[in-house]
Amino acid sequence: MNRKIFWIPTLLLLGFFLGGITYYLLSKTTAPQYQPFTPRVPAQIQETSRAFSEIVGAVSPAVVNISSTKTMRKQPSPFDELFDFLQPFPDGRSRKWKEQSLGSGVIVTSDGYIVTNNHVIEKADDIRVIFVDKRSFRAKVVGSDPKTDIAIIKIDTANLPVLTWGDSDSLQVGEFVLAVGNPFGLSNTVTMGIVSAIGRTDVGIADYENFIQTDAAINPGNSGGPLVNMKGEMIWH
Repeated sequence: MNRKIFWIPTLLLLGFFLGGITYYLLSKTTAPQYQPFTPRVPAQIQETSRAFSEIVGAVSPAVVNISSTKTMRKQPSPFDELFDFLQPFPDGRSRKWKEQSLGSGVIVTSDGYIVTNNHVIEKADDIRVIFVDKRSFRAKVVGSDPKTDIAIIKIDTANLPVLTWGDSDSLQVGEFVLAVGNPFGLSNTVTMGIVSAIGRTDVGIADYENFIQTDAAINPGNSGGPLVNMKGEMIWH
């Protein structure tokens, strides 16, 4: 009797063990094996992608970072003298402070003329142009037009890479365009879009208008960078 009691749980355990092994072996042989999926990208799309990369590589050396610093002053108040009387000892708060602005620019002549946005360098005390290779030059303002938000600055150097001008009048709605910037002097950023409209007027930005509309996003710090066509030419700034 004792032997029968001993063999019953032993057979049950052996059955569970054999059943587990059988289930494991069956699941290994019947389970679908994962196969990495490689999409079939048409050769034309691959060529287009490489073309965009080549355009960016050709344009990027002429796009620079612009860092400007200007002194901000608190507007005088009729109560300033009263506050000075009540607080004869300064508490560390100043009526003027430094404010920094970052943007981008594009070199248009090999001897250092650079086009950027006026709001990037407006009223700046110090303007620095920084290249991707960390070279830094102090710049001076040559001219500016606040109405169109365009400014030209100059650095004293030579043999610089230049971005050529394209013919904006030949643009067609639907063309691919790239917006390039150098926001922090570390590397270029690029966004892609199309020409959404041309000859846009009456948008309330300037007295004289003939704008190109695009859906290419402008990354932070890209103000002043160029909009280029598929030939790598600057068509709009």
